[in-house]
Amino acid sequence: MKIFLSTIEPVRIADALKFLSEEEKVIVINSLPLDSASVVLGETDEQSQEDIVEELESEKLGQLLDEMDSDDAVDILDDLEPDDQEEILAEIDKSSKGRADVLRDLLQYPEDTAGGIMAPELLTVYQCQTIGDALSLFKEANENDKIEDIHNIFVVDKHHILCGLLPLKSLIIYSNRKLVKDVMNSDYQYVPVEEDQEVVAHIVRKYDLYSIPVVDGDKKLVGRITADDILDVIDEEAIEDMSHIAGVTQEEFTEESVLRSVRNRVPWLLIGLFGGIVSATIINFFEDSLKLILALAFFVPVVTAMGGNAGVQSSAIIVKRLATGDIHPQYLLSRLSREIQIAFLNGLICSTFLTLIVTLWRGDFLFGFLIGLALFLVILIATVVGTSVPLILKSLDIDPAIAMGPFVTTSNDVVGLMLYLGIASLFIKFFY
Repeated sequence: MKIFLSTIEPVRIADALKFLSEEEKVIVINSLPLDSASVVLGETDEQSQEDIVEELESEKLGQLLDEMDSDDAVDILDDLEPDDQEEILAEIDKSSKGRADVLRDLLQYPEDTAGGIMAPELLTVYQCQTIGDALSLFKEANENDKIEDIHNIFVVDKHHILCGLLPLKSLIIYSNRKLVKDVMNSDYQYVPVEEDQEVVAHIVRKYDLYSIPVVDGDKKLVGRITADDILDVIDEEAIEDMSHIAGVTQEEFTEESVLRSVRNRVPWLLIGLFGGIVSATIINFFEDSLKLILALAFFVPVVTAMGGNAGVQSSAIIVKRLATGDIHPQYLLSRLSREIQIAFLNGLICSTFLTLIVTLWRGDFLFGFLIGLALFLVILIATVVGTSVPLILKSLDIDPAIAMGPFVTTSNDVVGLMLYLGIASLFIKFFY
């Protein structure tokens, strides 16, 4: 087994673990060298990671986490109970003095902040040092394999306050006697330790960064976030958005038990059921109008579906732009105005088309105009709702992706149905 596994890249082994039982996963981990096993544990899927952590002895798990990057180790520790965390940290402390304290410090930060995803391992140089000094530090770090993925050397002053960045190319193009402060990049991006991970991801993506420094309230350098961590954040946020849109939990994207999946899905289905009951009540309220003109019932699905589609289109655009940071507070009214203009034109085109079809089919222009007007107003209102709700949720620090979920979709159906039958009743009262 050991000989066979040694011929396979750890990342491939990590991908294959999802197809194995819990016992087989542990056997694979125990058959690998510590360095390879730590990579496999860090790269495998969440369910496999959970299975392995539950089955491994504290000593073995401590050894694996000691081999991993600090940010990856903390991600695993963060899912454990406090007593289990301390037990593992005690094992780490036996082999690496000070390492457990570093992990304890990182555990204090919320997992969805810059502090929660940063790694404290980084290469620093004082601004009063020379390029030659920086080159020596870089060589030492590479020889000892202390720090991975070095893209920049972070420049600090004697109080460890971040002053600038020193790109690796500076070590080649400048003389060894050149002072770091004379050639460092003073125009750089950084994030506070409490910054939301989604904002960090937006900054890294916007400025095409390979890594970004993290500072505390005094602007002292405390860590860095690399591009691979940002990719994990983007995946996580995408899964979170999809779960809200579908009306399920994030855990559904891993293998959950049947009962847990049912428990997570039922509330959203009950919201849809409640919306259906409300819709049925509305139809019952307008029963007399439907009896007078039975053909009104034929177009209920058309009007509600079109309203839902228009609302989802607007919500999708706004949620996407909010996620990428393309919408700023000062442009909210202009964005809402633009969506209303689009809704007006879309509603005009669709309602005109429907009016012509209904008129030709029923031979009654007034009835066709009634249906067309209802569709026009439903599209307009659904667009306003679809645009406004994500913006309101964002202002309340609630994930705007919820606006594309079953709750708002059901609300649009109810409002559209009420508007359609309400207009129909008014037309019947005055024209029939």
